[in-house]
Amino acid sequence: MSARDVISSRDYAALSESVRDALGRCAVGFDRYHADHAVDAVLDGLDYLGYAVVKLPEPEESPDGESGVMFHGRDSAMVIFVDDDGRIWDSDGEWTRGESRANAAAFLAAARHAEAGERGE
Repeated sequence: MSARDVISSRDYAALSESVRDALGRCAVGFDRYHADHAVDAVLDGLDYLGYAVVKLPEPEESPDGESGVMFHGRDSAMVIFVDDDGRIWDSDGEWTRGESRANAAAFLAAARHAEAGERGE
């Protein structure tokens, strides 16, 4: 799955507009068409270099009046909690912010590897 597959058309348009506004001040005639190509080049470059673009889920209120928020995996089997002190934990224990990012990156890398295998790359 490429970065383009993840970004909604609304977010893509907003990103393109931002690029057009920023670069349009520098280049005469830089319009939406050019901005779209610039966005495509950036997204392709990030993908080529191994970066993943993801849409982060919105936090949900913790159940039973617990303080903090929670995030669900797609099938809700994975639930991550963040308490009001900024501690991150799940059913296996507490995670540092760095561990959380590293685990998320490992999941994304595994998914990318599996998809490449399905495409025969």
